[in-house]
Amino acid sequence: MMPEEREKAFKIREIVFVDEQGFLLEQERDEYDDCAIHVVGYEKEIPVACGRLVGIDGKAKLGRIAVLKEKRSNKYGFKICGFLIDKAVEMGLKEIYLHSQVGVTGFYKKLGFREHGGIFLEEDAEHIKMVRIEP
Repeated sequence: MMPEEREKAFKIREIVFVDEQGFLLEQERDEYDDCAIHVVGYEKEIPVACGRLVGIDGKAKLGRIAVLKEKRSNKYGFKICGFLIDKAVEMGLKEIYLHSQVGVTGFYKKLGFREHGGIFLEEDAEHIKMVRIEP
């Protein structure tokens, strides 16, 4: 991904996670951003969604899935996740997991993820690990 594309992903994440949800900007970016595969979704050349994939210990971790509030009914989240899942499979990573905010687990269940373990705090918000195993 070109640096300007990654900056577009960062901007979407800042709008969703910092401005809308109240996370701290310095917590929103992390050590995985430099090694992740980032994807940006567009509507008529305007960036509206993003996500990233990181390979960790032979597993794929999806994260920082964000869609601008006014575009959430347009299935961009499903498209971003589908792309990242396909990319993980292409890379030979059969176990795909993520840390879902508790309030949006239903979204990830529709993508084949299942809750794994208990609720934990991540950046002061309740999360739960969700896992999807590819055949």
